[in-house]
Amino acid sequence: MKQVLVAIPCDYDPELSLERRIKGSILCALEQDTYDEVILLELKPWKLNVLSTQQFIKAKFPHVQIKVFSLPIEHIASYAENWNALNGLQNLLIEQGSPNDCSYEILLPPTLYTCLFDCYLLLLLTWEIPYRILHIDLPLEPLSSLQNSNVMAFNDYVIDEHPTCLSKAQLTYVYRILDKEPEFSLAVPTEQQQNALRGTITSYLSAQNKVQQSIACADLPDSISDSLLWGYQTRINKASINRPGLLNQFDATHYSFIEFDSLASKTQSAIVSYLSRTQRNFALLGAKNNPLLPIKAFELPSC
Repeated sequence: MKQVLVAIPCDYDPELSLERRIKGSILCALEQDTYDEVILLELKPWKLNVLSTQQFIKAKFPHVQIKVFSLPIEHIASYAENWNALNGLQNLLIEQGSPNDCSYEILLPPTLYTCLFDCYLLLLLTWEIPYRILHIDLPLEPLSSLQNSNVMAFNDYVIDEHPTCLSKAQLTYVYRILDKEPEFSLAVPTEQQQNALRGTITSYLSAQNKVQQSIACADLPDSISDSLLWGYQTRINKASINRPGLLNQFDATHYSFIEFDSLASKTQSAIVSYLSRTQRNFALLGAKNNPLLPIKAFELPSC
């Protein structure tokens, strides 16, 4: 039976040269076991890493056949983009060879790429073809700046850092609410204004040395939103994996939710109940407010 390794080359592949050479997880896997074929999944931010990894494998493991397939992922910090792009992977592998003829080992990306790692692992748990998960984590910081170092925030690529779509009166209105209300919902007509307000709230709270986390609700795929929000537990080759959710991943005291009304009503109520019970401050930004939520509701002035 053909042994096939499936991997996504990232920042650290094929290896990283700092004070000392650090092998990427793909090279570690190839040195630990014998494979007949390696399938490299190319993501746009890591195209050069794919090319370098391919050349390295050809030089060091000439017997290994290499195939490269591109996945339409540009923003590694987007749950929806990762989930949608990875969803066709099972069919792609079936097209490459029957599960009866191939033994697939799926190498997970490093856990520091949170969105990519969680989407990949949660998707694998739904697969029907036989496979084995391989996880070789790297105790390193990400080379790509996916998160603001001062503020816990997600999906920064959708954020308008220069809120020119908001008037001075609108900003003043929001500042007053933030000063007075620990928890509130704010009806904001457009997605652009919601994203701009996310940046505004982040800057305002950061200036007060408060740790805040932003969650782009519309970016959470429906089928895995609960796992991403609350966390999940599974096992990988007899090892227990406990993944914290966005609501308990960091010691944030303030939360901002963008497009909050894109979540199911049941999920909205559960989030509000949990944050209130744990005494966290939060702002719910959406096109409209949910009248069933037991919090104060406001509307952004038109000008």
